[in-house]
Amino acid sequence: MSTKSKTANIADKIYKPINVTDEKIIKILQIKKEAFYKELADELAIDESNIGKHIRRLQDEVLLIRYKKDNRMVVKWIGGVAAIEQELMNATNLHANASLLAECYDDMITQAFAVFSILFEDNYWELVMNFTEGLTEVELGQRIGAAIPLDSIRRVLVICDAHGLVKLNRIREPAESDLIKLFEPLYRIEQVNREYLNYMILIRGLASAMQYRMENKKRGGSLSFV
Repeated sequence: MSTKSKTANIADKIYKPINVTDEKIIKILQIKKEAFYKELADELAIDESNIGKHIRRLQDEVLLIRYKKDNRMVVKWIGGVAAIEQELMNATNLHANASLLAECYDDMITQAFAVFSILFEDNYWELVMNFTEGLTEVELGQRIGAAIPLDSIRRVLVICDAHGLVKLNRIREPAESDLIKLFEPLYRIEQVNREYLNYMILIRGLASAMQYRMENKKRGGSLSFV
């Protein structure tokens, strides 16, 4: 007759399997991060008086903390192994995207036809047509609305600067970890090469005319010489 080891006996006493309600609470708090007892009770369709025992069990596992706010009990998610793994995965994905951008950014700026891709990519043509001496990239974005994110406006300006379509002045230091400063103006357009811009307009017009001839229809916002 086999007997359980001391380690197995201790494990049986320590391990408390998470029940369905506990699991649902975890899922809610992973999304909301913080919730009143009543909010949890309403979402789980159980009596508020039953929430406490589930919270205490999860608190023992160091997954959450509870405290009073406006004389009501609040639960705040602080993590645990599962949460840490999820946060690490999210961080990895974000850094992977940033790394891919960093690897390609020099090529995107310096490759010979980078400036011409702007003619037909997304809404960048509208941006190019609004290039004006004295404008910052933030003011430029305000002119065209929310169609193009600020980081894309900066990328287009840097590409155009590298290829001589505009001349930029950098007007502040890097924001680093200051998120508010990140959205403050970084560049000011000192000069627009109007002759170069006219060539760009001509190239786009010819391309639009060719597209019109091939498809026998006109695309919205295109410049067609027909």
